[in-house]
Order: sequence, then C-alpha cells, then structure tokens
Amino acid sequence: MNNKEQIEQLMKMSEEERENLLHIMDGMNVDTTMLRSVLIAASAIETADEHIEDVAVESESESESESESESESETISCITCDTEFEYVRKRGAKPRYCGDDCKPTYINRTRTYTCNECDEEFVMEGRGKLRLTCEPCALLPKIRVYTCDVCGLVGEQQGKGSLRKRHVECKLTSVPIVRTYTCDVCGKEGEQHGIGKSRKRCDGCKLVIKKVRTYECMECKNTFEMHGRGKLRMRCLECKPTVAPNTTPKTEEADSTESDNTELDAEAQMVLNIMKNLGIGQ
Repeated sequence: MNNKEQIEQLMKMSEEERENLLHIMDGMNVDTTMLRSVLIAASAIETADEHIEDVAVESESESESESESESESETISCITCDTEFEYVRKRGAKPRYCGDDCKPTYINRTRTYTCNECDEEFVMEGRGKLRLTCEPCALLPKIRVYTCDVCGLVGEQQGKGSLRKRHVECKLTSVPIVRTYTCDVCGKEGEQHGIGKSRKRCDGCKLVIKKVRTYECMECKNTFEMHGRGKLRMRCLECKPTVAPNTTPKTEEADSTESDNTELDAEAQMVLNIMKNLGIGQ
C-alpha cells in the first residue's frame, strides 16, 4: 500500500480515531510532524473542493431560475393594427408593434423659403425656424444706406450696428443757444448764451436784502433794531464798553530782546551775502 492510499484511509477516519492513532504513534516515539502537516493540507483541499461544489450548485440553480423567468411570455396588443401577439419577457420596455410592417416610416420634412436679399427660393430640410436669408447671402457683408444730416448726401454703411447719421468727414456745427431773461432788480431784459440754469439778474445788479431784527440790551434793558446779517447784538452802542489803549511803558527786557533780534537779522543777512558771492544755494 503506497502513501497516497494510506493518506486516503486516514482521511476517511473520523477526527477522534485519527487523534487516537497519532497519540499511539507518539507513544511509540514515532515522528508524526510530517504526517500531521500532510493531514492538515489534505483537509484544507477537501474543504476547498466542497466550497467549489456548493458554488457551482448555486450558480446552476440561479441559471435555472433565470431561464424559467426568461421563458415567461406575455400577450399584448399592437398599437397600430390592434392584433394580439406574444413576446418573451425581458429587461427594458415592452414592444409596441407586432412587426416591422406596423412601425411608422419617418419622412424627412422639406420646406421652401424666399431669401430676402436675392429673392430666390430655396429648400430647407428638417424642423426648426424657417430661414429668411440663404447661406450665400448670409456670408456676404451687409450694406445699408443712410442720409447724412449735414450735407444731405446718401452714403453706404457695411456691417451691423446702429445706422450712421453723417459722413466721417462731415462734422455737425454747433448752434449757439441764446435765451432772454428779465432782471429782478432793474427790470431790464438781457441775453444768456449756452445751456444751464436761467439767470435772474444782471451782472452789475445785486439783490438788496433788507433784514431787520430786534434785540434787548442786557445793560439798559431797552429794545433796539439791528439791520443786516451776523450775530445778534447783546448790548446797544451806548452801553458797549470802550477798550482803552495800552499805555504801559516798555521794560528793559523787551528792549534787550528787540536788540538781539536786530543783531541776529544782521548776522543772517551777512551770511546770506557771503553765500551769494560764493555762488552757493543759487
């Protein structure tokens, strides 16, 4: 009996019988490490084979269920001829026609239009907004006619944009604006040139504002009138105190400061003259 048959016999044993046999061999001082590793590898291979078999069985069952579901058929009616037909249920939308004869034939739509530039008729295929200009005329630069508001001649403008009002070489002359106004002081009429707010009076005329206010003197308690603008008085002219002139005599310290300033000014002038002669600072 070769080693393969012996390993197969050991694998057929139960785990308890296998452990007892290995325990007896260990008691007889037999090295069982190699045998134990071989048994572990064989058990791992056996469990892997069992797992592969289980997976294969599951895939077979799934394929059988899919085939059963695919084999299911359904009866519906055609939307064109109202005849009932069977179809195999699959993924996606249900068929609406029983055959190719019932399917509608799509016809390419063609329309004619007249070009607004060359006045020729053209054919347009498909849907969409009808064209107004043919393709050759649309590629040409657009030329428009305008009338100059200066010289009155007719000119041509190429391209898009707002239409011109005058030629490039023509310039619009400005018209002077003259208006009349009445002075509210002297009552005379005058002329005003240009735009802006209208004048109310002449250059030499000034509007006299007669503003009169009353105030009470805080000294004599009498009421007086004050003409014109400004801060309102608190005392009348009679009660207003007069400021006496300063009659204090000059001291020696003030005289000495004035003399020092004059000396400093003389020294500074001498330095400036020397710098001017030497040409420094010019």
